[in-house]
Amino acid sequence: MPRCHIYHKPTGTLLARDLYHHQHSWLLDLHDCHELLPVGAYMEVKKNEQITCKGEEVGSLLVGREALMPLPRGDWTGCCGPMGGRKNVLAPDEETPIAWETADCHTPHYVRIDPGEWELKQVDQENGLCWVAWIHHQGEKQLLSASYGRDENEAKKRLISAAQKRLENEAHYCSQPGKILNAKIETADVADFVNSMGCKPTEVLSQVKWLFRKY
Repeated sequence: MPRCHIYHKPTGTLLARDLYHHQHSWLLDLHDCHELLPVGAYMEVKKNEQITCKGEEVGSLLVGREALMPLPRGDWTGCCGPMGGRKNVLAPDEETPIAWETADCHTPHYVRIDPGEWELKQVDQENGLCWVAWIHHQGEKQLLSASYGRDENEAKKRLISAAQKRLENEAHYCSQPGKILNAKIETADVADFVNSMGCKPTEVLSQVKWLFRKY
């Protein structure tokens, strides 16, 4: 699972650097049309994956907004209902659309590069590690965030920052903000997290619960 840079093929624009291929398709927040990719990862939409039911085209490449290079943006278009609106990501000429990000009326989700328009450039052969963060809430382990890194230190550094931001975001909208904010954030390698739940790989998807606000 080597690190890659991602380019927009038609224009040669660098879109993102040093990302790992997301290996755990079950580790996606698909509730209420949220699409949460781990920090530091990209994902290609393939046939029969659950994310295609959200209208994503097979062959698209998805990356998190935090991974994108500082490129110009267009204006929001479309309805910010359950399926959300979209904003074009533009090439440095500030005119050519090269990708687009989606959002609902509350939260931006991810950036999509259309099929045939992305190219991966392998940086090296380093294997990335995936870590997850969660809190115990309403009697369950509820995930906050996930991240990839070159090693444990990098993955955890990215993870804690993302998890804390998610926790504060959720607390702002929930009815018991103090209970959420005071919860202890716990972290683990993704394999250890799955083992701690005592479920088989085929059961993982139904067992994973994300912390998110209700609209």
